[in-house]
Amino acid sequence: MIMYVMSQIAFVFAYLGYGFSYVLKDRPKLLTCNFVSCILFVLAYICLDAKSAIYINVVSIIRQGLLLIQEKNQSQKMYVYVFFFNIISFSL
Repeated sequence: MIMYVMSQIAFVFAYLGYGFSYVLKDRPKLLTCNFVSCILFVLAYICLDAKSAIYINVVSIIRQGLLLIQEKNQSQKMYVYVFFFNIISFSL
């Protein structure tokens, strides 16, 4: 029962983070907010022992991390890497 309550609390904060990301105008802050929300979703799904949902959100965390790295290093264009990562991860 305690794991279920903890998952619901994590879900509330994750959805608040996603909702807050619609208000943000700055791209690095938006990506960071989505990154944290994905981590909270993983924690919630760990509490519920939903393995496939955990894997999907781990892929989202990696994608958000790649986009954050690309945003910080403007000289490097990582769009191709993110594109291929998405194709490979969704084909598994």
